Amino acid sequence: MQYRGNVLFRVSFRLAQQSDVQGQNGMQGQNGAQGQSGAQGQSRNAQALEKGMYIHMNSYTLNQLSVGMQAAFTVEITSERMERFYEITGDDSPIHRNEEYAAARGYQGRVCYGMLGAAMFSTLAGVYLPGEHCLLHSVESKFVKPVFIGDVLTITGTVQEVNEVFGEITIKAVITNQNGVKVTRGVIKAGVAK
Repeated sequence: MQYRGNVLFRVSFRLAQQSDVQGQNGMQGQNGAQGQSGAQGQSRNAQALEKGMYIHMNSYTLNQLSVGMQAAFTVEITSERMERFYEITGDDSPIHRNEEYAAARGYQGRVCYGMLGAAMFSTLAGVYLPGEHCLLHSVESKFVKPVFIGDVLTITGTVQEVNEVFGEITIKAVITNQNGVKVTRGVIKAGVAK
């Protein structure tokens, strides 16, 4: 959830199963009433997500941010995402690439690249909190539990500190799977335009 003025917004994107993509963008006011964007907006979100783009980029400046602000989105780990990550990084570890090897090591399937999940921290800061006025300074990640193909991850960030002297915010980030199990923790430090 994120605060913009007196209105609380909940941003949620979910890549549905069978490579069918749906986007949601709901709002929740302080009175707890919820609304949803129209079907046309959801369709645009779905098309943008299918192409790997996000069209609802926030644009908070440093003076608009405060401790406790929060944003979240969801994404499904697919074999296609794993393959694209391999193509970019060249990480050919059999734990990520070979089903039989992973099973012999006691896993239910190929283990998702930890950095594929942690890369979502860049999306969290660069698109949602704070958004376009962000430049990452550092990201610390701790991989708590393995992630597998088919897992639906929720990436959530909460502003922990706003440092006006250095023009930097600290975000506590967490990634949970579809069962609510925490799989990755992170601390993000980002410069933000004033």
